[in-house]
Amino acid sequence: MILLVIAYIVIAWIEWVYLKSNTKKPRTKWVVFGFIAFSFFYNVFVLYVKDLLPTPHALLIRFFGPIQKSITGG
Repeated sequence: MILLVIAYIVIAWIEWVYLKSNTKKPRTKWVVFGFIAFSFFYNVFVLYVKDLLPTPHALLIRFFGPIQKSITGG
């Protein structure tokens, strides 16, 4: 989690330096930093609920398990 925060701080700093040096409009800054904030909160959400969501293996077993049982006769 600490690495995620550090990475986003570095990305935001690089974006801020670029936008400030090229005198972009305030709307552009809002869009860029809004996207950075959205992606940060999405990553935090995924990190916290990764144990709550079923794994792809569990989903495949749930959907294809009955088909496999009927094919193998079990």
